[in-house]
Amino acid sequence: MIVIFSAFAVFYAVSTFLKMRKYEFGILFIQGLSRKQMVRLIFTENVLTGFAAIIAGIFYGFAFSKVILLVCSNLLALDHSLAFYLPWRPIAITFLVFGVMFVLISLLTTLTVRTGHVRTLIDSKSMAKKEPHAHAALAIFAGLLIASGYGIVLNISNRISFSFLPLFGGVILVVNGTYFFFSQLLVYLLHMLKKQENLYFHRTNLLSLSELIFRMSDNVRTLFIIAIIFATAMTAVGTSTAIGSSELTTEVSSPYAFTYISDRAVALSLIDGAEQELRASGIDRYKKAYGRIYYSRIIDVAGSTGELISNSDYNQLLALQGKKPVYLKKNESVLLPYTAAAEKHLKSSEGLDTIKLRVNKSIRLMKVKSVAALNRFPGLVGVSANNPNAYVSIVPDEVTDQLDIRSKDKFYSMNYVVLHTSQWRETIQASRKIENNYYRFTHSKKYTKNGYYLNFDSLALNWQRTKQENGLLLLLTVLCGIVFYTFAAGFLYLRLYSDQKRDISQYKMLNKIGLKQVELKKIVTSQLAFLFFLPLIIAILHSGVAFIALHNLIHFSISGSVIAVIGSFLVLQTIYFFVVRHHHLRLLKQAMQA
Repeated sequence: MIVIFSAFAVFYAVSTFLKMRKYEFGILFIQGLSRKQMVRLIFTENVLTGFAAIIAGIFYGFAFSKVILLVCSNLLALDHSLAFYLPWRPIAITFLVFGVMFVLISLLTTLTVRTGHVRTLIDSKSMAKKEPHAHAALAIFAGLLIASGYGIVLNISNRISFSFLPLFGGVILVVNGTYFFFSQLLVYLLHMLKKQENLYFHRTNLLSLSELIFRMSDNVRTLFIIAIIFATAMTAVGTSTAIGSSELTTEVSSPYAFTYISDRAVALSLIDGAEQELRASGIDRYKKAYGRIYYSRIIDVAGSTGELISNSDYNQLLALQGKKPVYLKKNESVLLPYTAAAEKHLKSSEGLDTIKLRVNKSIRLMKVKSVAALNRFPGLVGVSANNPNAYVSIVPDEVTDQLDIRSKDKFYSMNYVVLHTSQWRETIQASRKIENNYYRFTHSKKYTKNGYYLNFDSLALNWQRTKQENGLLLLLTVLCGIVFYTFAAGFLYLRLYSDQKRDISQYKMLNKIGLKQVELKKIVTSQLAFLFFLPLIIAILHSGVAFIALHNLIHFSISGSVIAVIGSFLVLQTIYFFVVRHHHLRLLKQAMQA
């Protein structure tokens, strides 16, 4: 994907520079340059520039590789940092791929370049451009396309069953709507502002608005490309950051530091060993809870429940995380969704008002008091664990006391022991030792002889594995985001560079009729802010809808990741804006004083 976008960016840059050189080509043709010589000139220039860029890119990439290796070590939660080395094979592949890309683009540009008549090339420097016009119907159409795309994406994300085809259709509508927004709706709004005489003739607004409207014919494609690139980069980076967060790990697995589940009493040697390892690692503040999960073998009644936890056991689990207890009356229950799909279903209008619970030989109706948040219980192993609409029922203690677990054809139970600490991220080394103790125990004669079920789960190890599994994806996404931002910054620079000579000529003329430095700064700032921040605002809106859809799908707060990603793009764009503004103003002032 980076190669494809690089090829597109390079082709766009080369095409822009060739358009700017029409006057130069006209002069060369007058002096006797043939078309064949011109093609050879363009091809040689592009190839030499391309290979110089490849060599410089490889050099700077190697220079910053140590920093990237340190970031990778932290991102992947590795115990030791990655070793620094000279990657000859990737360097050779990079040189070959991008070298071929530059040669092909050079050939393509020489074949597609149009020289036209010599007089046309000479006059291209002074040819006037037409002011763009917009149609009200197309302006409304742009808004409808974007709104329809948003609606489809949000509607699909709120459904229990998810499909990529309608989602892709919604994205296509938004992309097309974005183009019509810049080419029609934005131009229409600028013309409407122009008709507001009080605003239009206020100080320098006449110059600013007229210039913005006039340049829209050239800026439409640039603004559209930048907005789509920004939206793609922000959505990709934000999604990867949210998926790789530690908070999400606590939602998709057991939210407690250590969990033992067994169909018999958990061996005290395992519990004592776990506590010793915690204390040895410097963690003295931890909590412990014991409980039992009941599994129903009979699910032949519609709406019947498969897993049960008593009210008192559930409150102990809540206390581990500092949550408020839940108190149930007789024949009341709380439903704990096992999956995000189950939570969405239970909280929807199609959710359950009552559940049918088979207690020994009778069926008991339990009123559903509420639906709890996802995963406030240890990992379950039961008949409905893989069911996307599975849930666990919290019932009063007197209900679980009546269950006949001796009758194996009706109910069986699992005992669990949970240890939890808020410092669970610091328990990776201790978790490995505890896990090794667990493996040694499960391979001992005492365990293999009796053959009972025992499972161990560590939140820190799950988090580390999740970071390592998603870390590579996050790293690639962030690097792609940086590359995409560089492309967008390059498109902005090309747009400014292509108008540079015209700007100098225009502001020289305005300076002669009395334009002040303060007014110059105000006009330039407003025009640059429009070009720099409008596509970013549109991209933030598009990404915001994508993040809302992601939140609806995973049922997890991603606001922290979203704010960090959007804030990073805003900060980078603001810094870039002030740097370009300073350089542009200095260039114009020097030209006006010359």
